[in-house]
Amino acid sequence: MPSFRAIPAVGHVLGTVARNIGPAIRMSWPWLAIYAIVQVIGLMLFPDLAKMFAGDKEAFSNAAPGTGIMLVTLLVLSTIAFSSLAVNWHRFMLLGEEPEGEDLLRLDALVFRYIGNAMLAGLIIGSLNVVMTILVVIVAMFTPDRLGILFFVILFLAILVASLVVYPRLFLKLPAIALGRDDYGFRDALADSAGNNLRIAFFIVVLTFVIFVFALVLSLPLALVMIAQGEPSTTMAVLGWTFQLLINWLGWIVGINALTTLYGIFAEGREV
Repeated sequence: MPSFRAIPAVGHVLGTVARNIGPAIRMSWPWLAIYAIVQVIGLMLFPDLAKMFAGDKEAFSNAAPGTGIMLVTLLVLSTIAFSSLAVNWHRFMLLGEEPEGEDLLRLDALVFRYIGNAMLAGLIIGSLNVVMTILVVIVAMFTPDRLGILFFVILFLAILVASLVVYPRLFLKLPAIALGRDDYGFRDALADSAGNNLRIAFFIVVLTFVIFVFALVLSLPLALVMIAQGEPSTTMAVLGWTFQLLINWLGWIVGINALTTLYGIFAEGREV
């Protein structure tokens, strides 16, 4: 197995996305169009959705009837859409198989297995975080104030690092599912990526930082226009939501490609 180097891997992830932006758009636009149409309809019927998306807590308690159902509908649709896209992207990058026709809206057993295993991995990580959080509270309760704060900070950082590392290591199973492999489980994913915890954490941190800076730069022109306009308008709101969808899509493509890269390195022994 080739040694894993974080910086070259980040370069590989970004480079392959840039070189394949055309196929990425071709295989994504049907789901993006469906989601955008449903979201616009939802925002027109339930204006409180915009406040929910903005993180307004009062909107959740004061929302009109049906808003919660619409929100759940959008969450389910986005999960299915991006999982379908993820399966197609994994197969495109690892098998050279670009979807066409009805495969662009893939809804087969691979997609639903992908969703189920992603949820299972999230449940495993969530359970580990709960256990570690309980340990943090116990330690903080039975130590002096300053020492308790120190232990709290250390264990909190440990939870953060564990999440950064364990998530991508468990998620290595997902590209295997997309390829139709039934012989590759969570144990195989952890075994293949063993001994690379710090490198994987560094890889995730660097890639996240690059995506954040790129999104910030792309968002700047729209933000300046919205500031210059002053009064909010429906047109600017729609542009903002559309832009946010595109940013989320780009981040998703990069994230899925990162997982594809990790799988290629650890599970298939590919060089980057």
